[in-house]
Amino acid sequence: MYTQLDMDRTLSRVSPTRTGVTLVAAWPNSAVAAARFCNSDPVAETEKRLDPHDGYYIVYHHGRVGGHEFRDAGSQSWVPDSAGGSVNIFDLNTGPSCRLNGAFDGLDIYVPRAALDDVAEGAAAARVDRLVAPDGWETRDPVFENLARLLLAATQSSDPVGALYASHLLVAVTLHVTKAYGGMRERECRAAGGLAPWQLRRAQEMLSADLSAPPGLGAVAATLGLSPSHFLRAFRASAGCPPHAWLQRVRIARAKDLLMMRDLSLADIALETGFADQSHFSRTFLRHTGTTPGRWRAFRSPE
Repeated sequence: MYTQLDMDRTLSRVSPTRTGVTLVAAWPNSAVAAARFCNSDPVAETEKRLDPHDGYYIVYHHGRVGGHEFRDAGSQSWVPDSAGGSVNIFDLNTGPSCRLNGAFDGLDIYVPRAALDDVAEGAAAARVDRLVAPDGWETRDPVFENLARLLLAATQSSDPVGALYASHLLVAVTLHVTKAYGGMRERECRAAGGLAPWQLRRAQEMLSADLSAPPGLGAVAATLGLSPSHFLRAFRASAGCPPHAWLQRVRIARAKDLLMMRDLSLADIALETGFADQSHFSRTFLRHTGTTPGRWRAFRSPE
């Protein structure tokens, strides 16, 4: 099993310009990771080297990237300016590297071969031979771009539910690229009835056991004997919402119970329910209830 530390080390070797948190989605024998890479210095030179490895590196340019030198399988070429919103895929077996000139901002996604195999197995599909972006840096993909923008925002969040949401997004990204750029065709039966009652109960128990550190989707899915993608679909069918949204509701419900205890401060309640701080708790509570925790407490539990 790939760990968060494994993924951090892999992405750290690529470039010193990684910012924010590393996002990870796990399968039974592998994981996919994503991180934001950026440099605001207009005159900087940044070298990115990818160690030879059986896997793929997907790069999304959030903004324009100037022309730069690129090496692949011992050959050298020049990549012209590319507009924001473009995406490309690199085979790590060739040990690609590049030297960027000036500012850049984008999302890099690391997909080891084992992850492609796990995804195909979970979808009851044939093995994906390779991933190829059809138009190189001219490749535009609205579906991928929307998911990438959401992932970029998630890299700047320390919210544990945000990490669960990011894992959900990474599962969606991985499924999309294996279909769009690897030709995978799912043959997995989609159970209309969702999870069995015991599966739903077990999943909810695992997700809510520690509100400050919920388990990843891969861990919950593996416990139920399902692939992450199958688990997401079945959980939504049973609970009416994806796991991260269900967990957010649980946190708010728990916070309401604690707000009835007037000896607890808002900061204490925020920590108890897994929020980063009181400000984060207040913003989320307002978004879900239409009022602030303080006002809700004053109305429900007057002195």
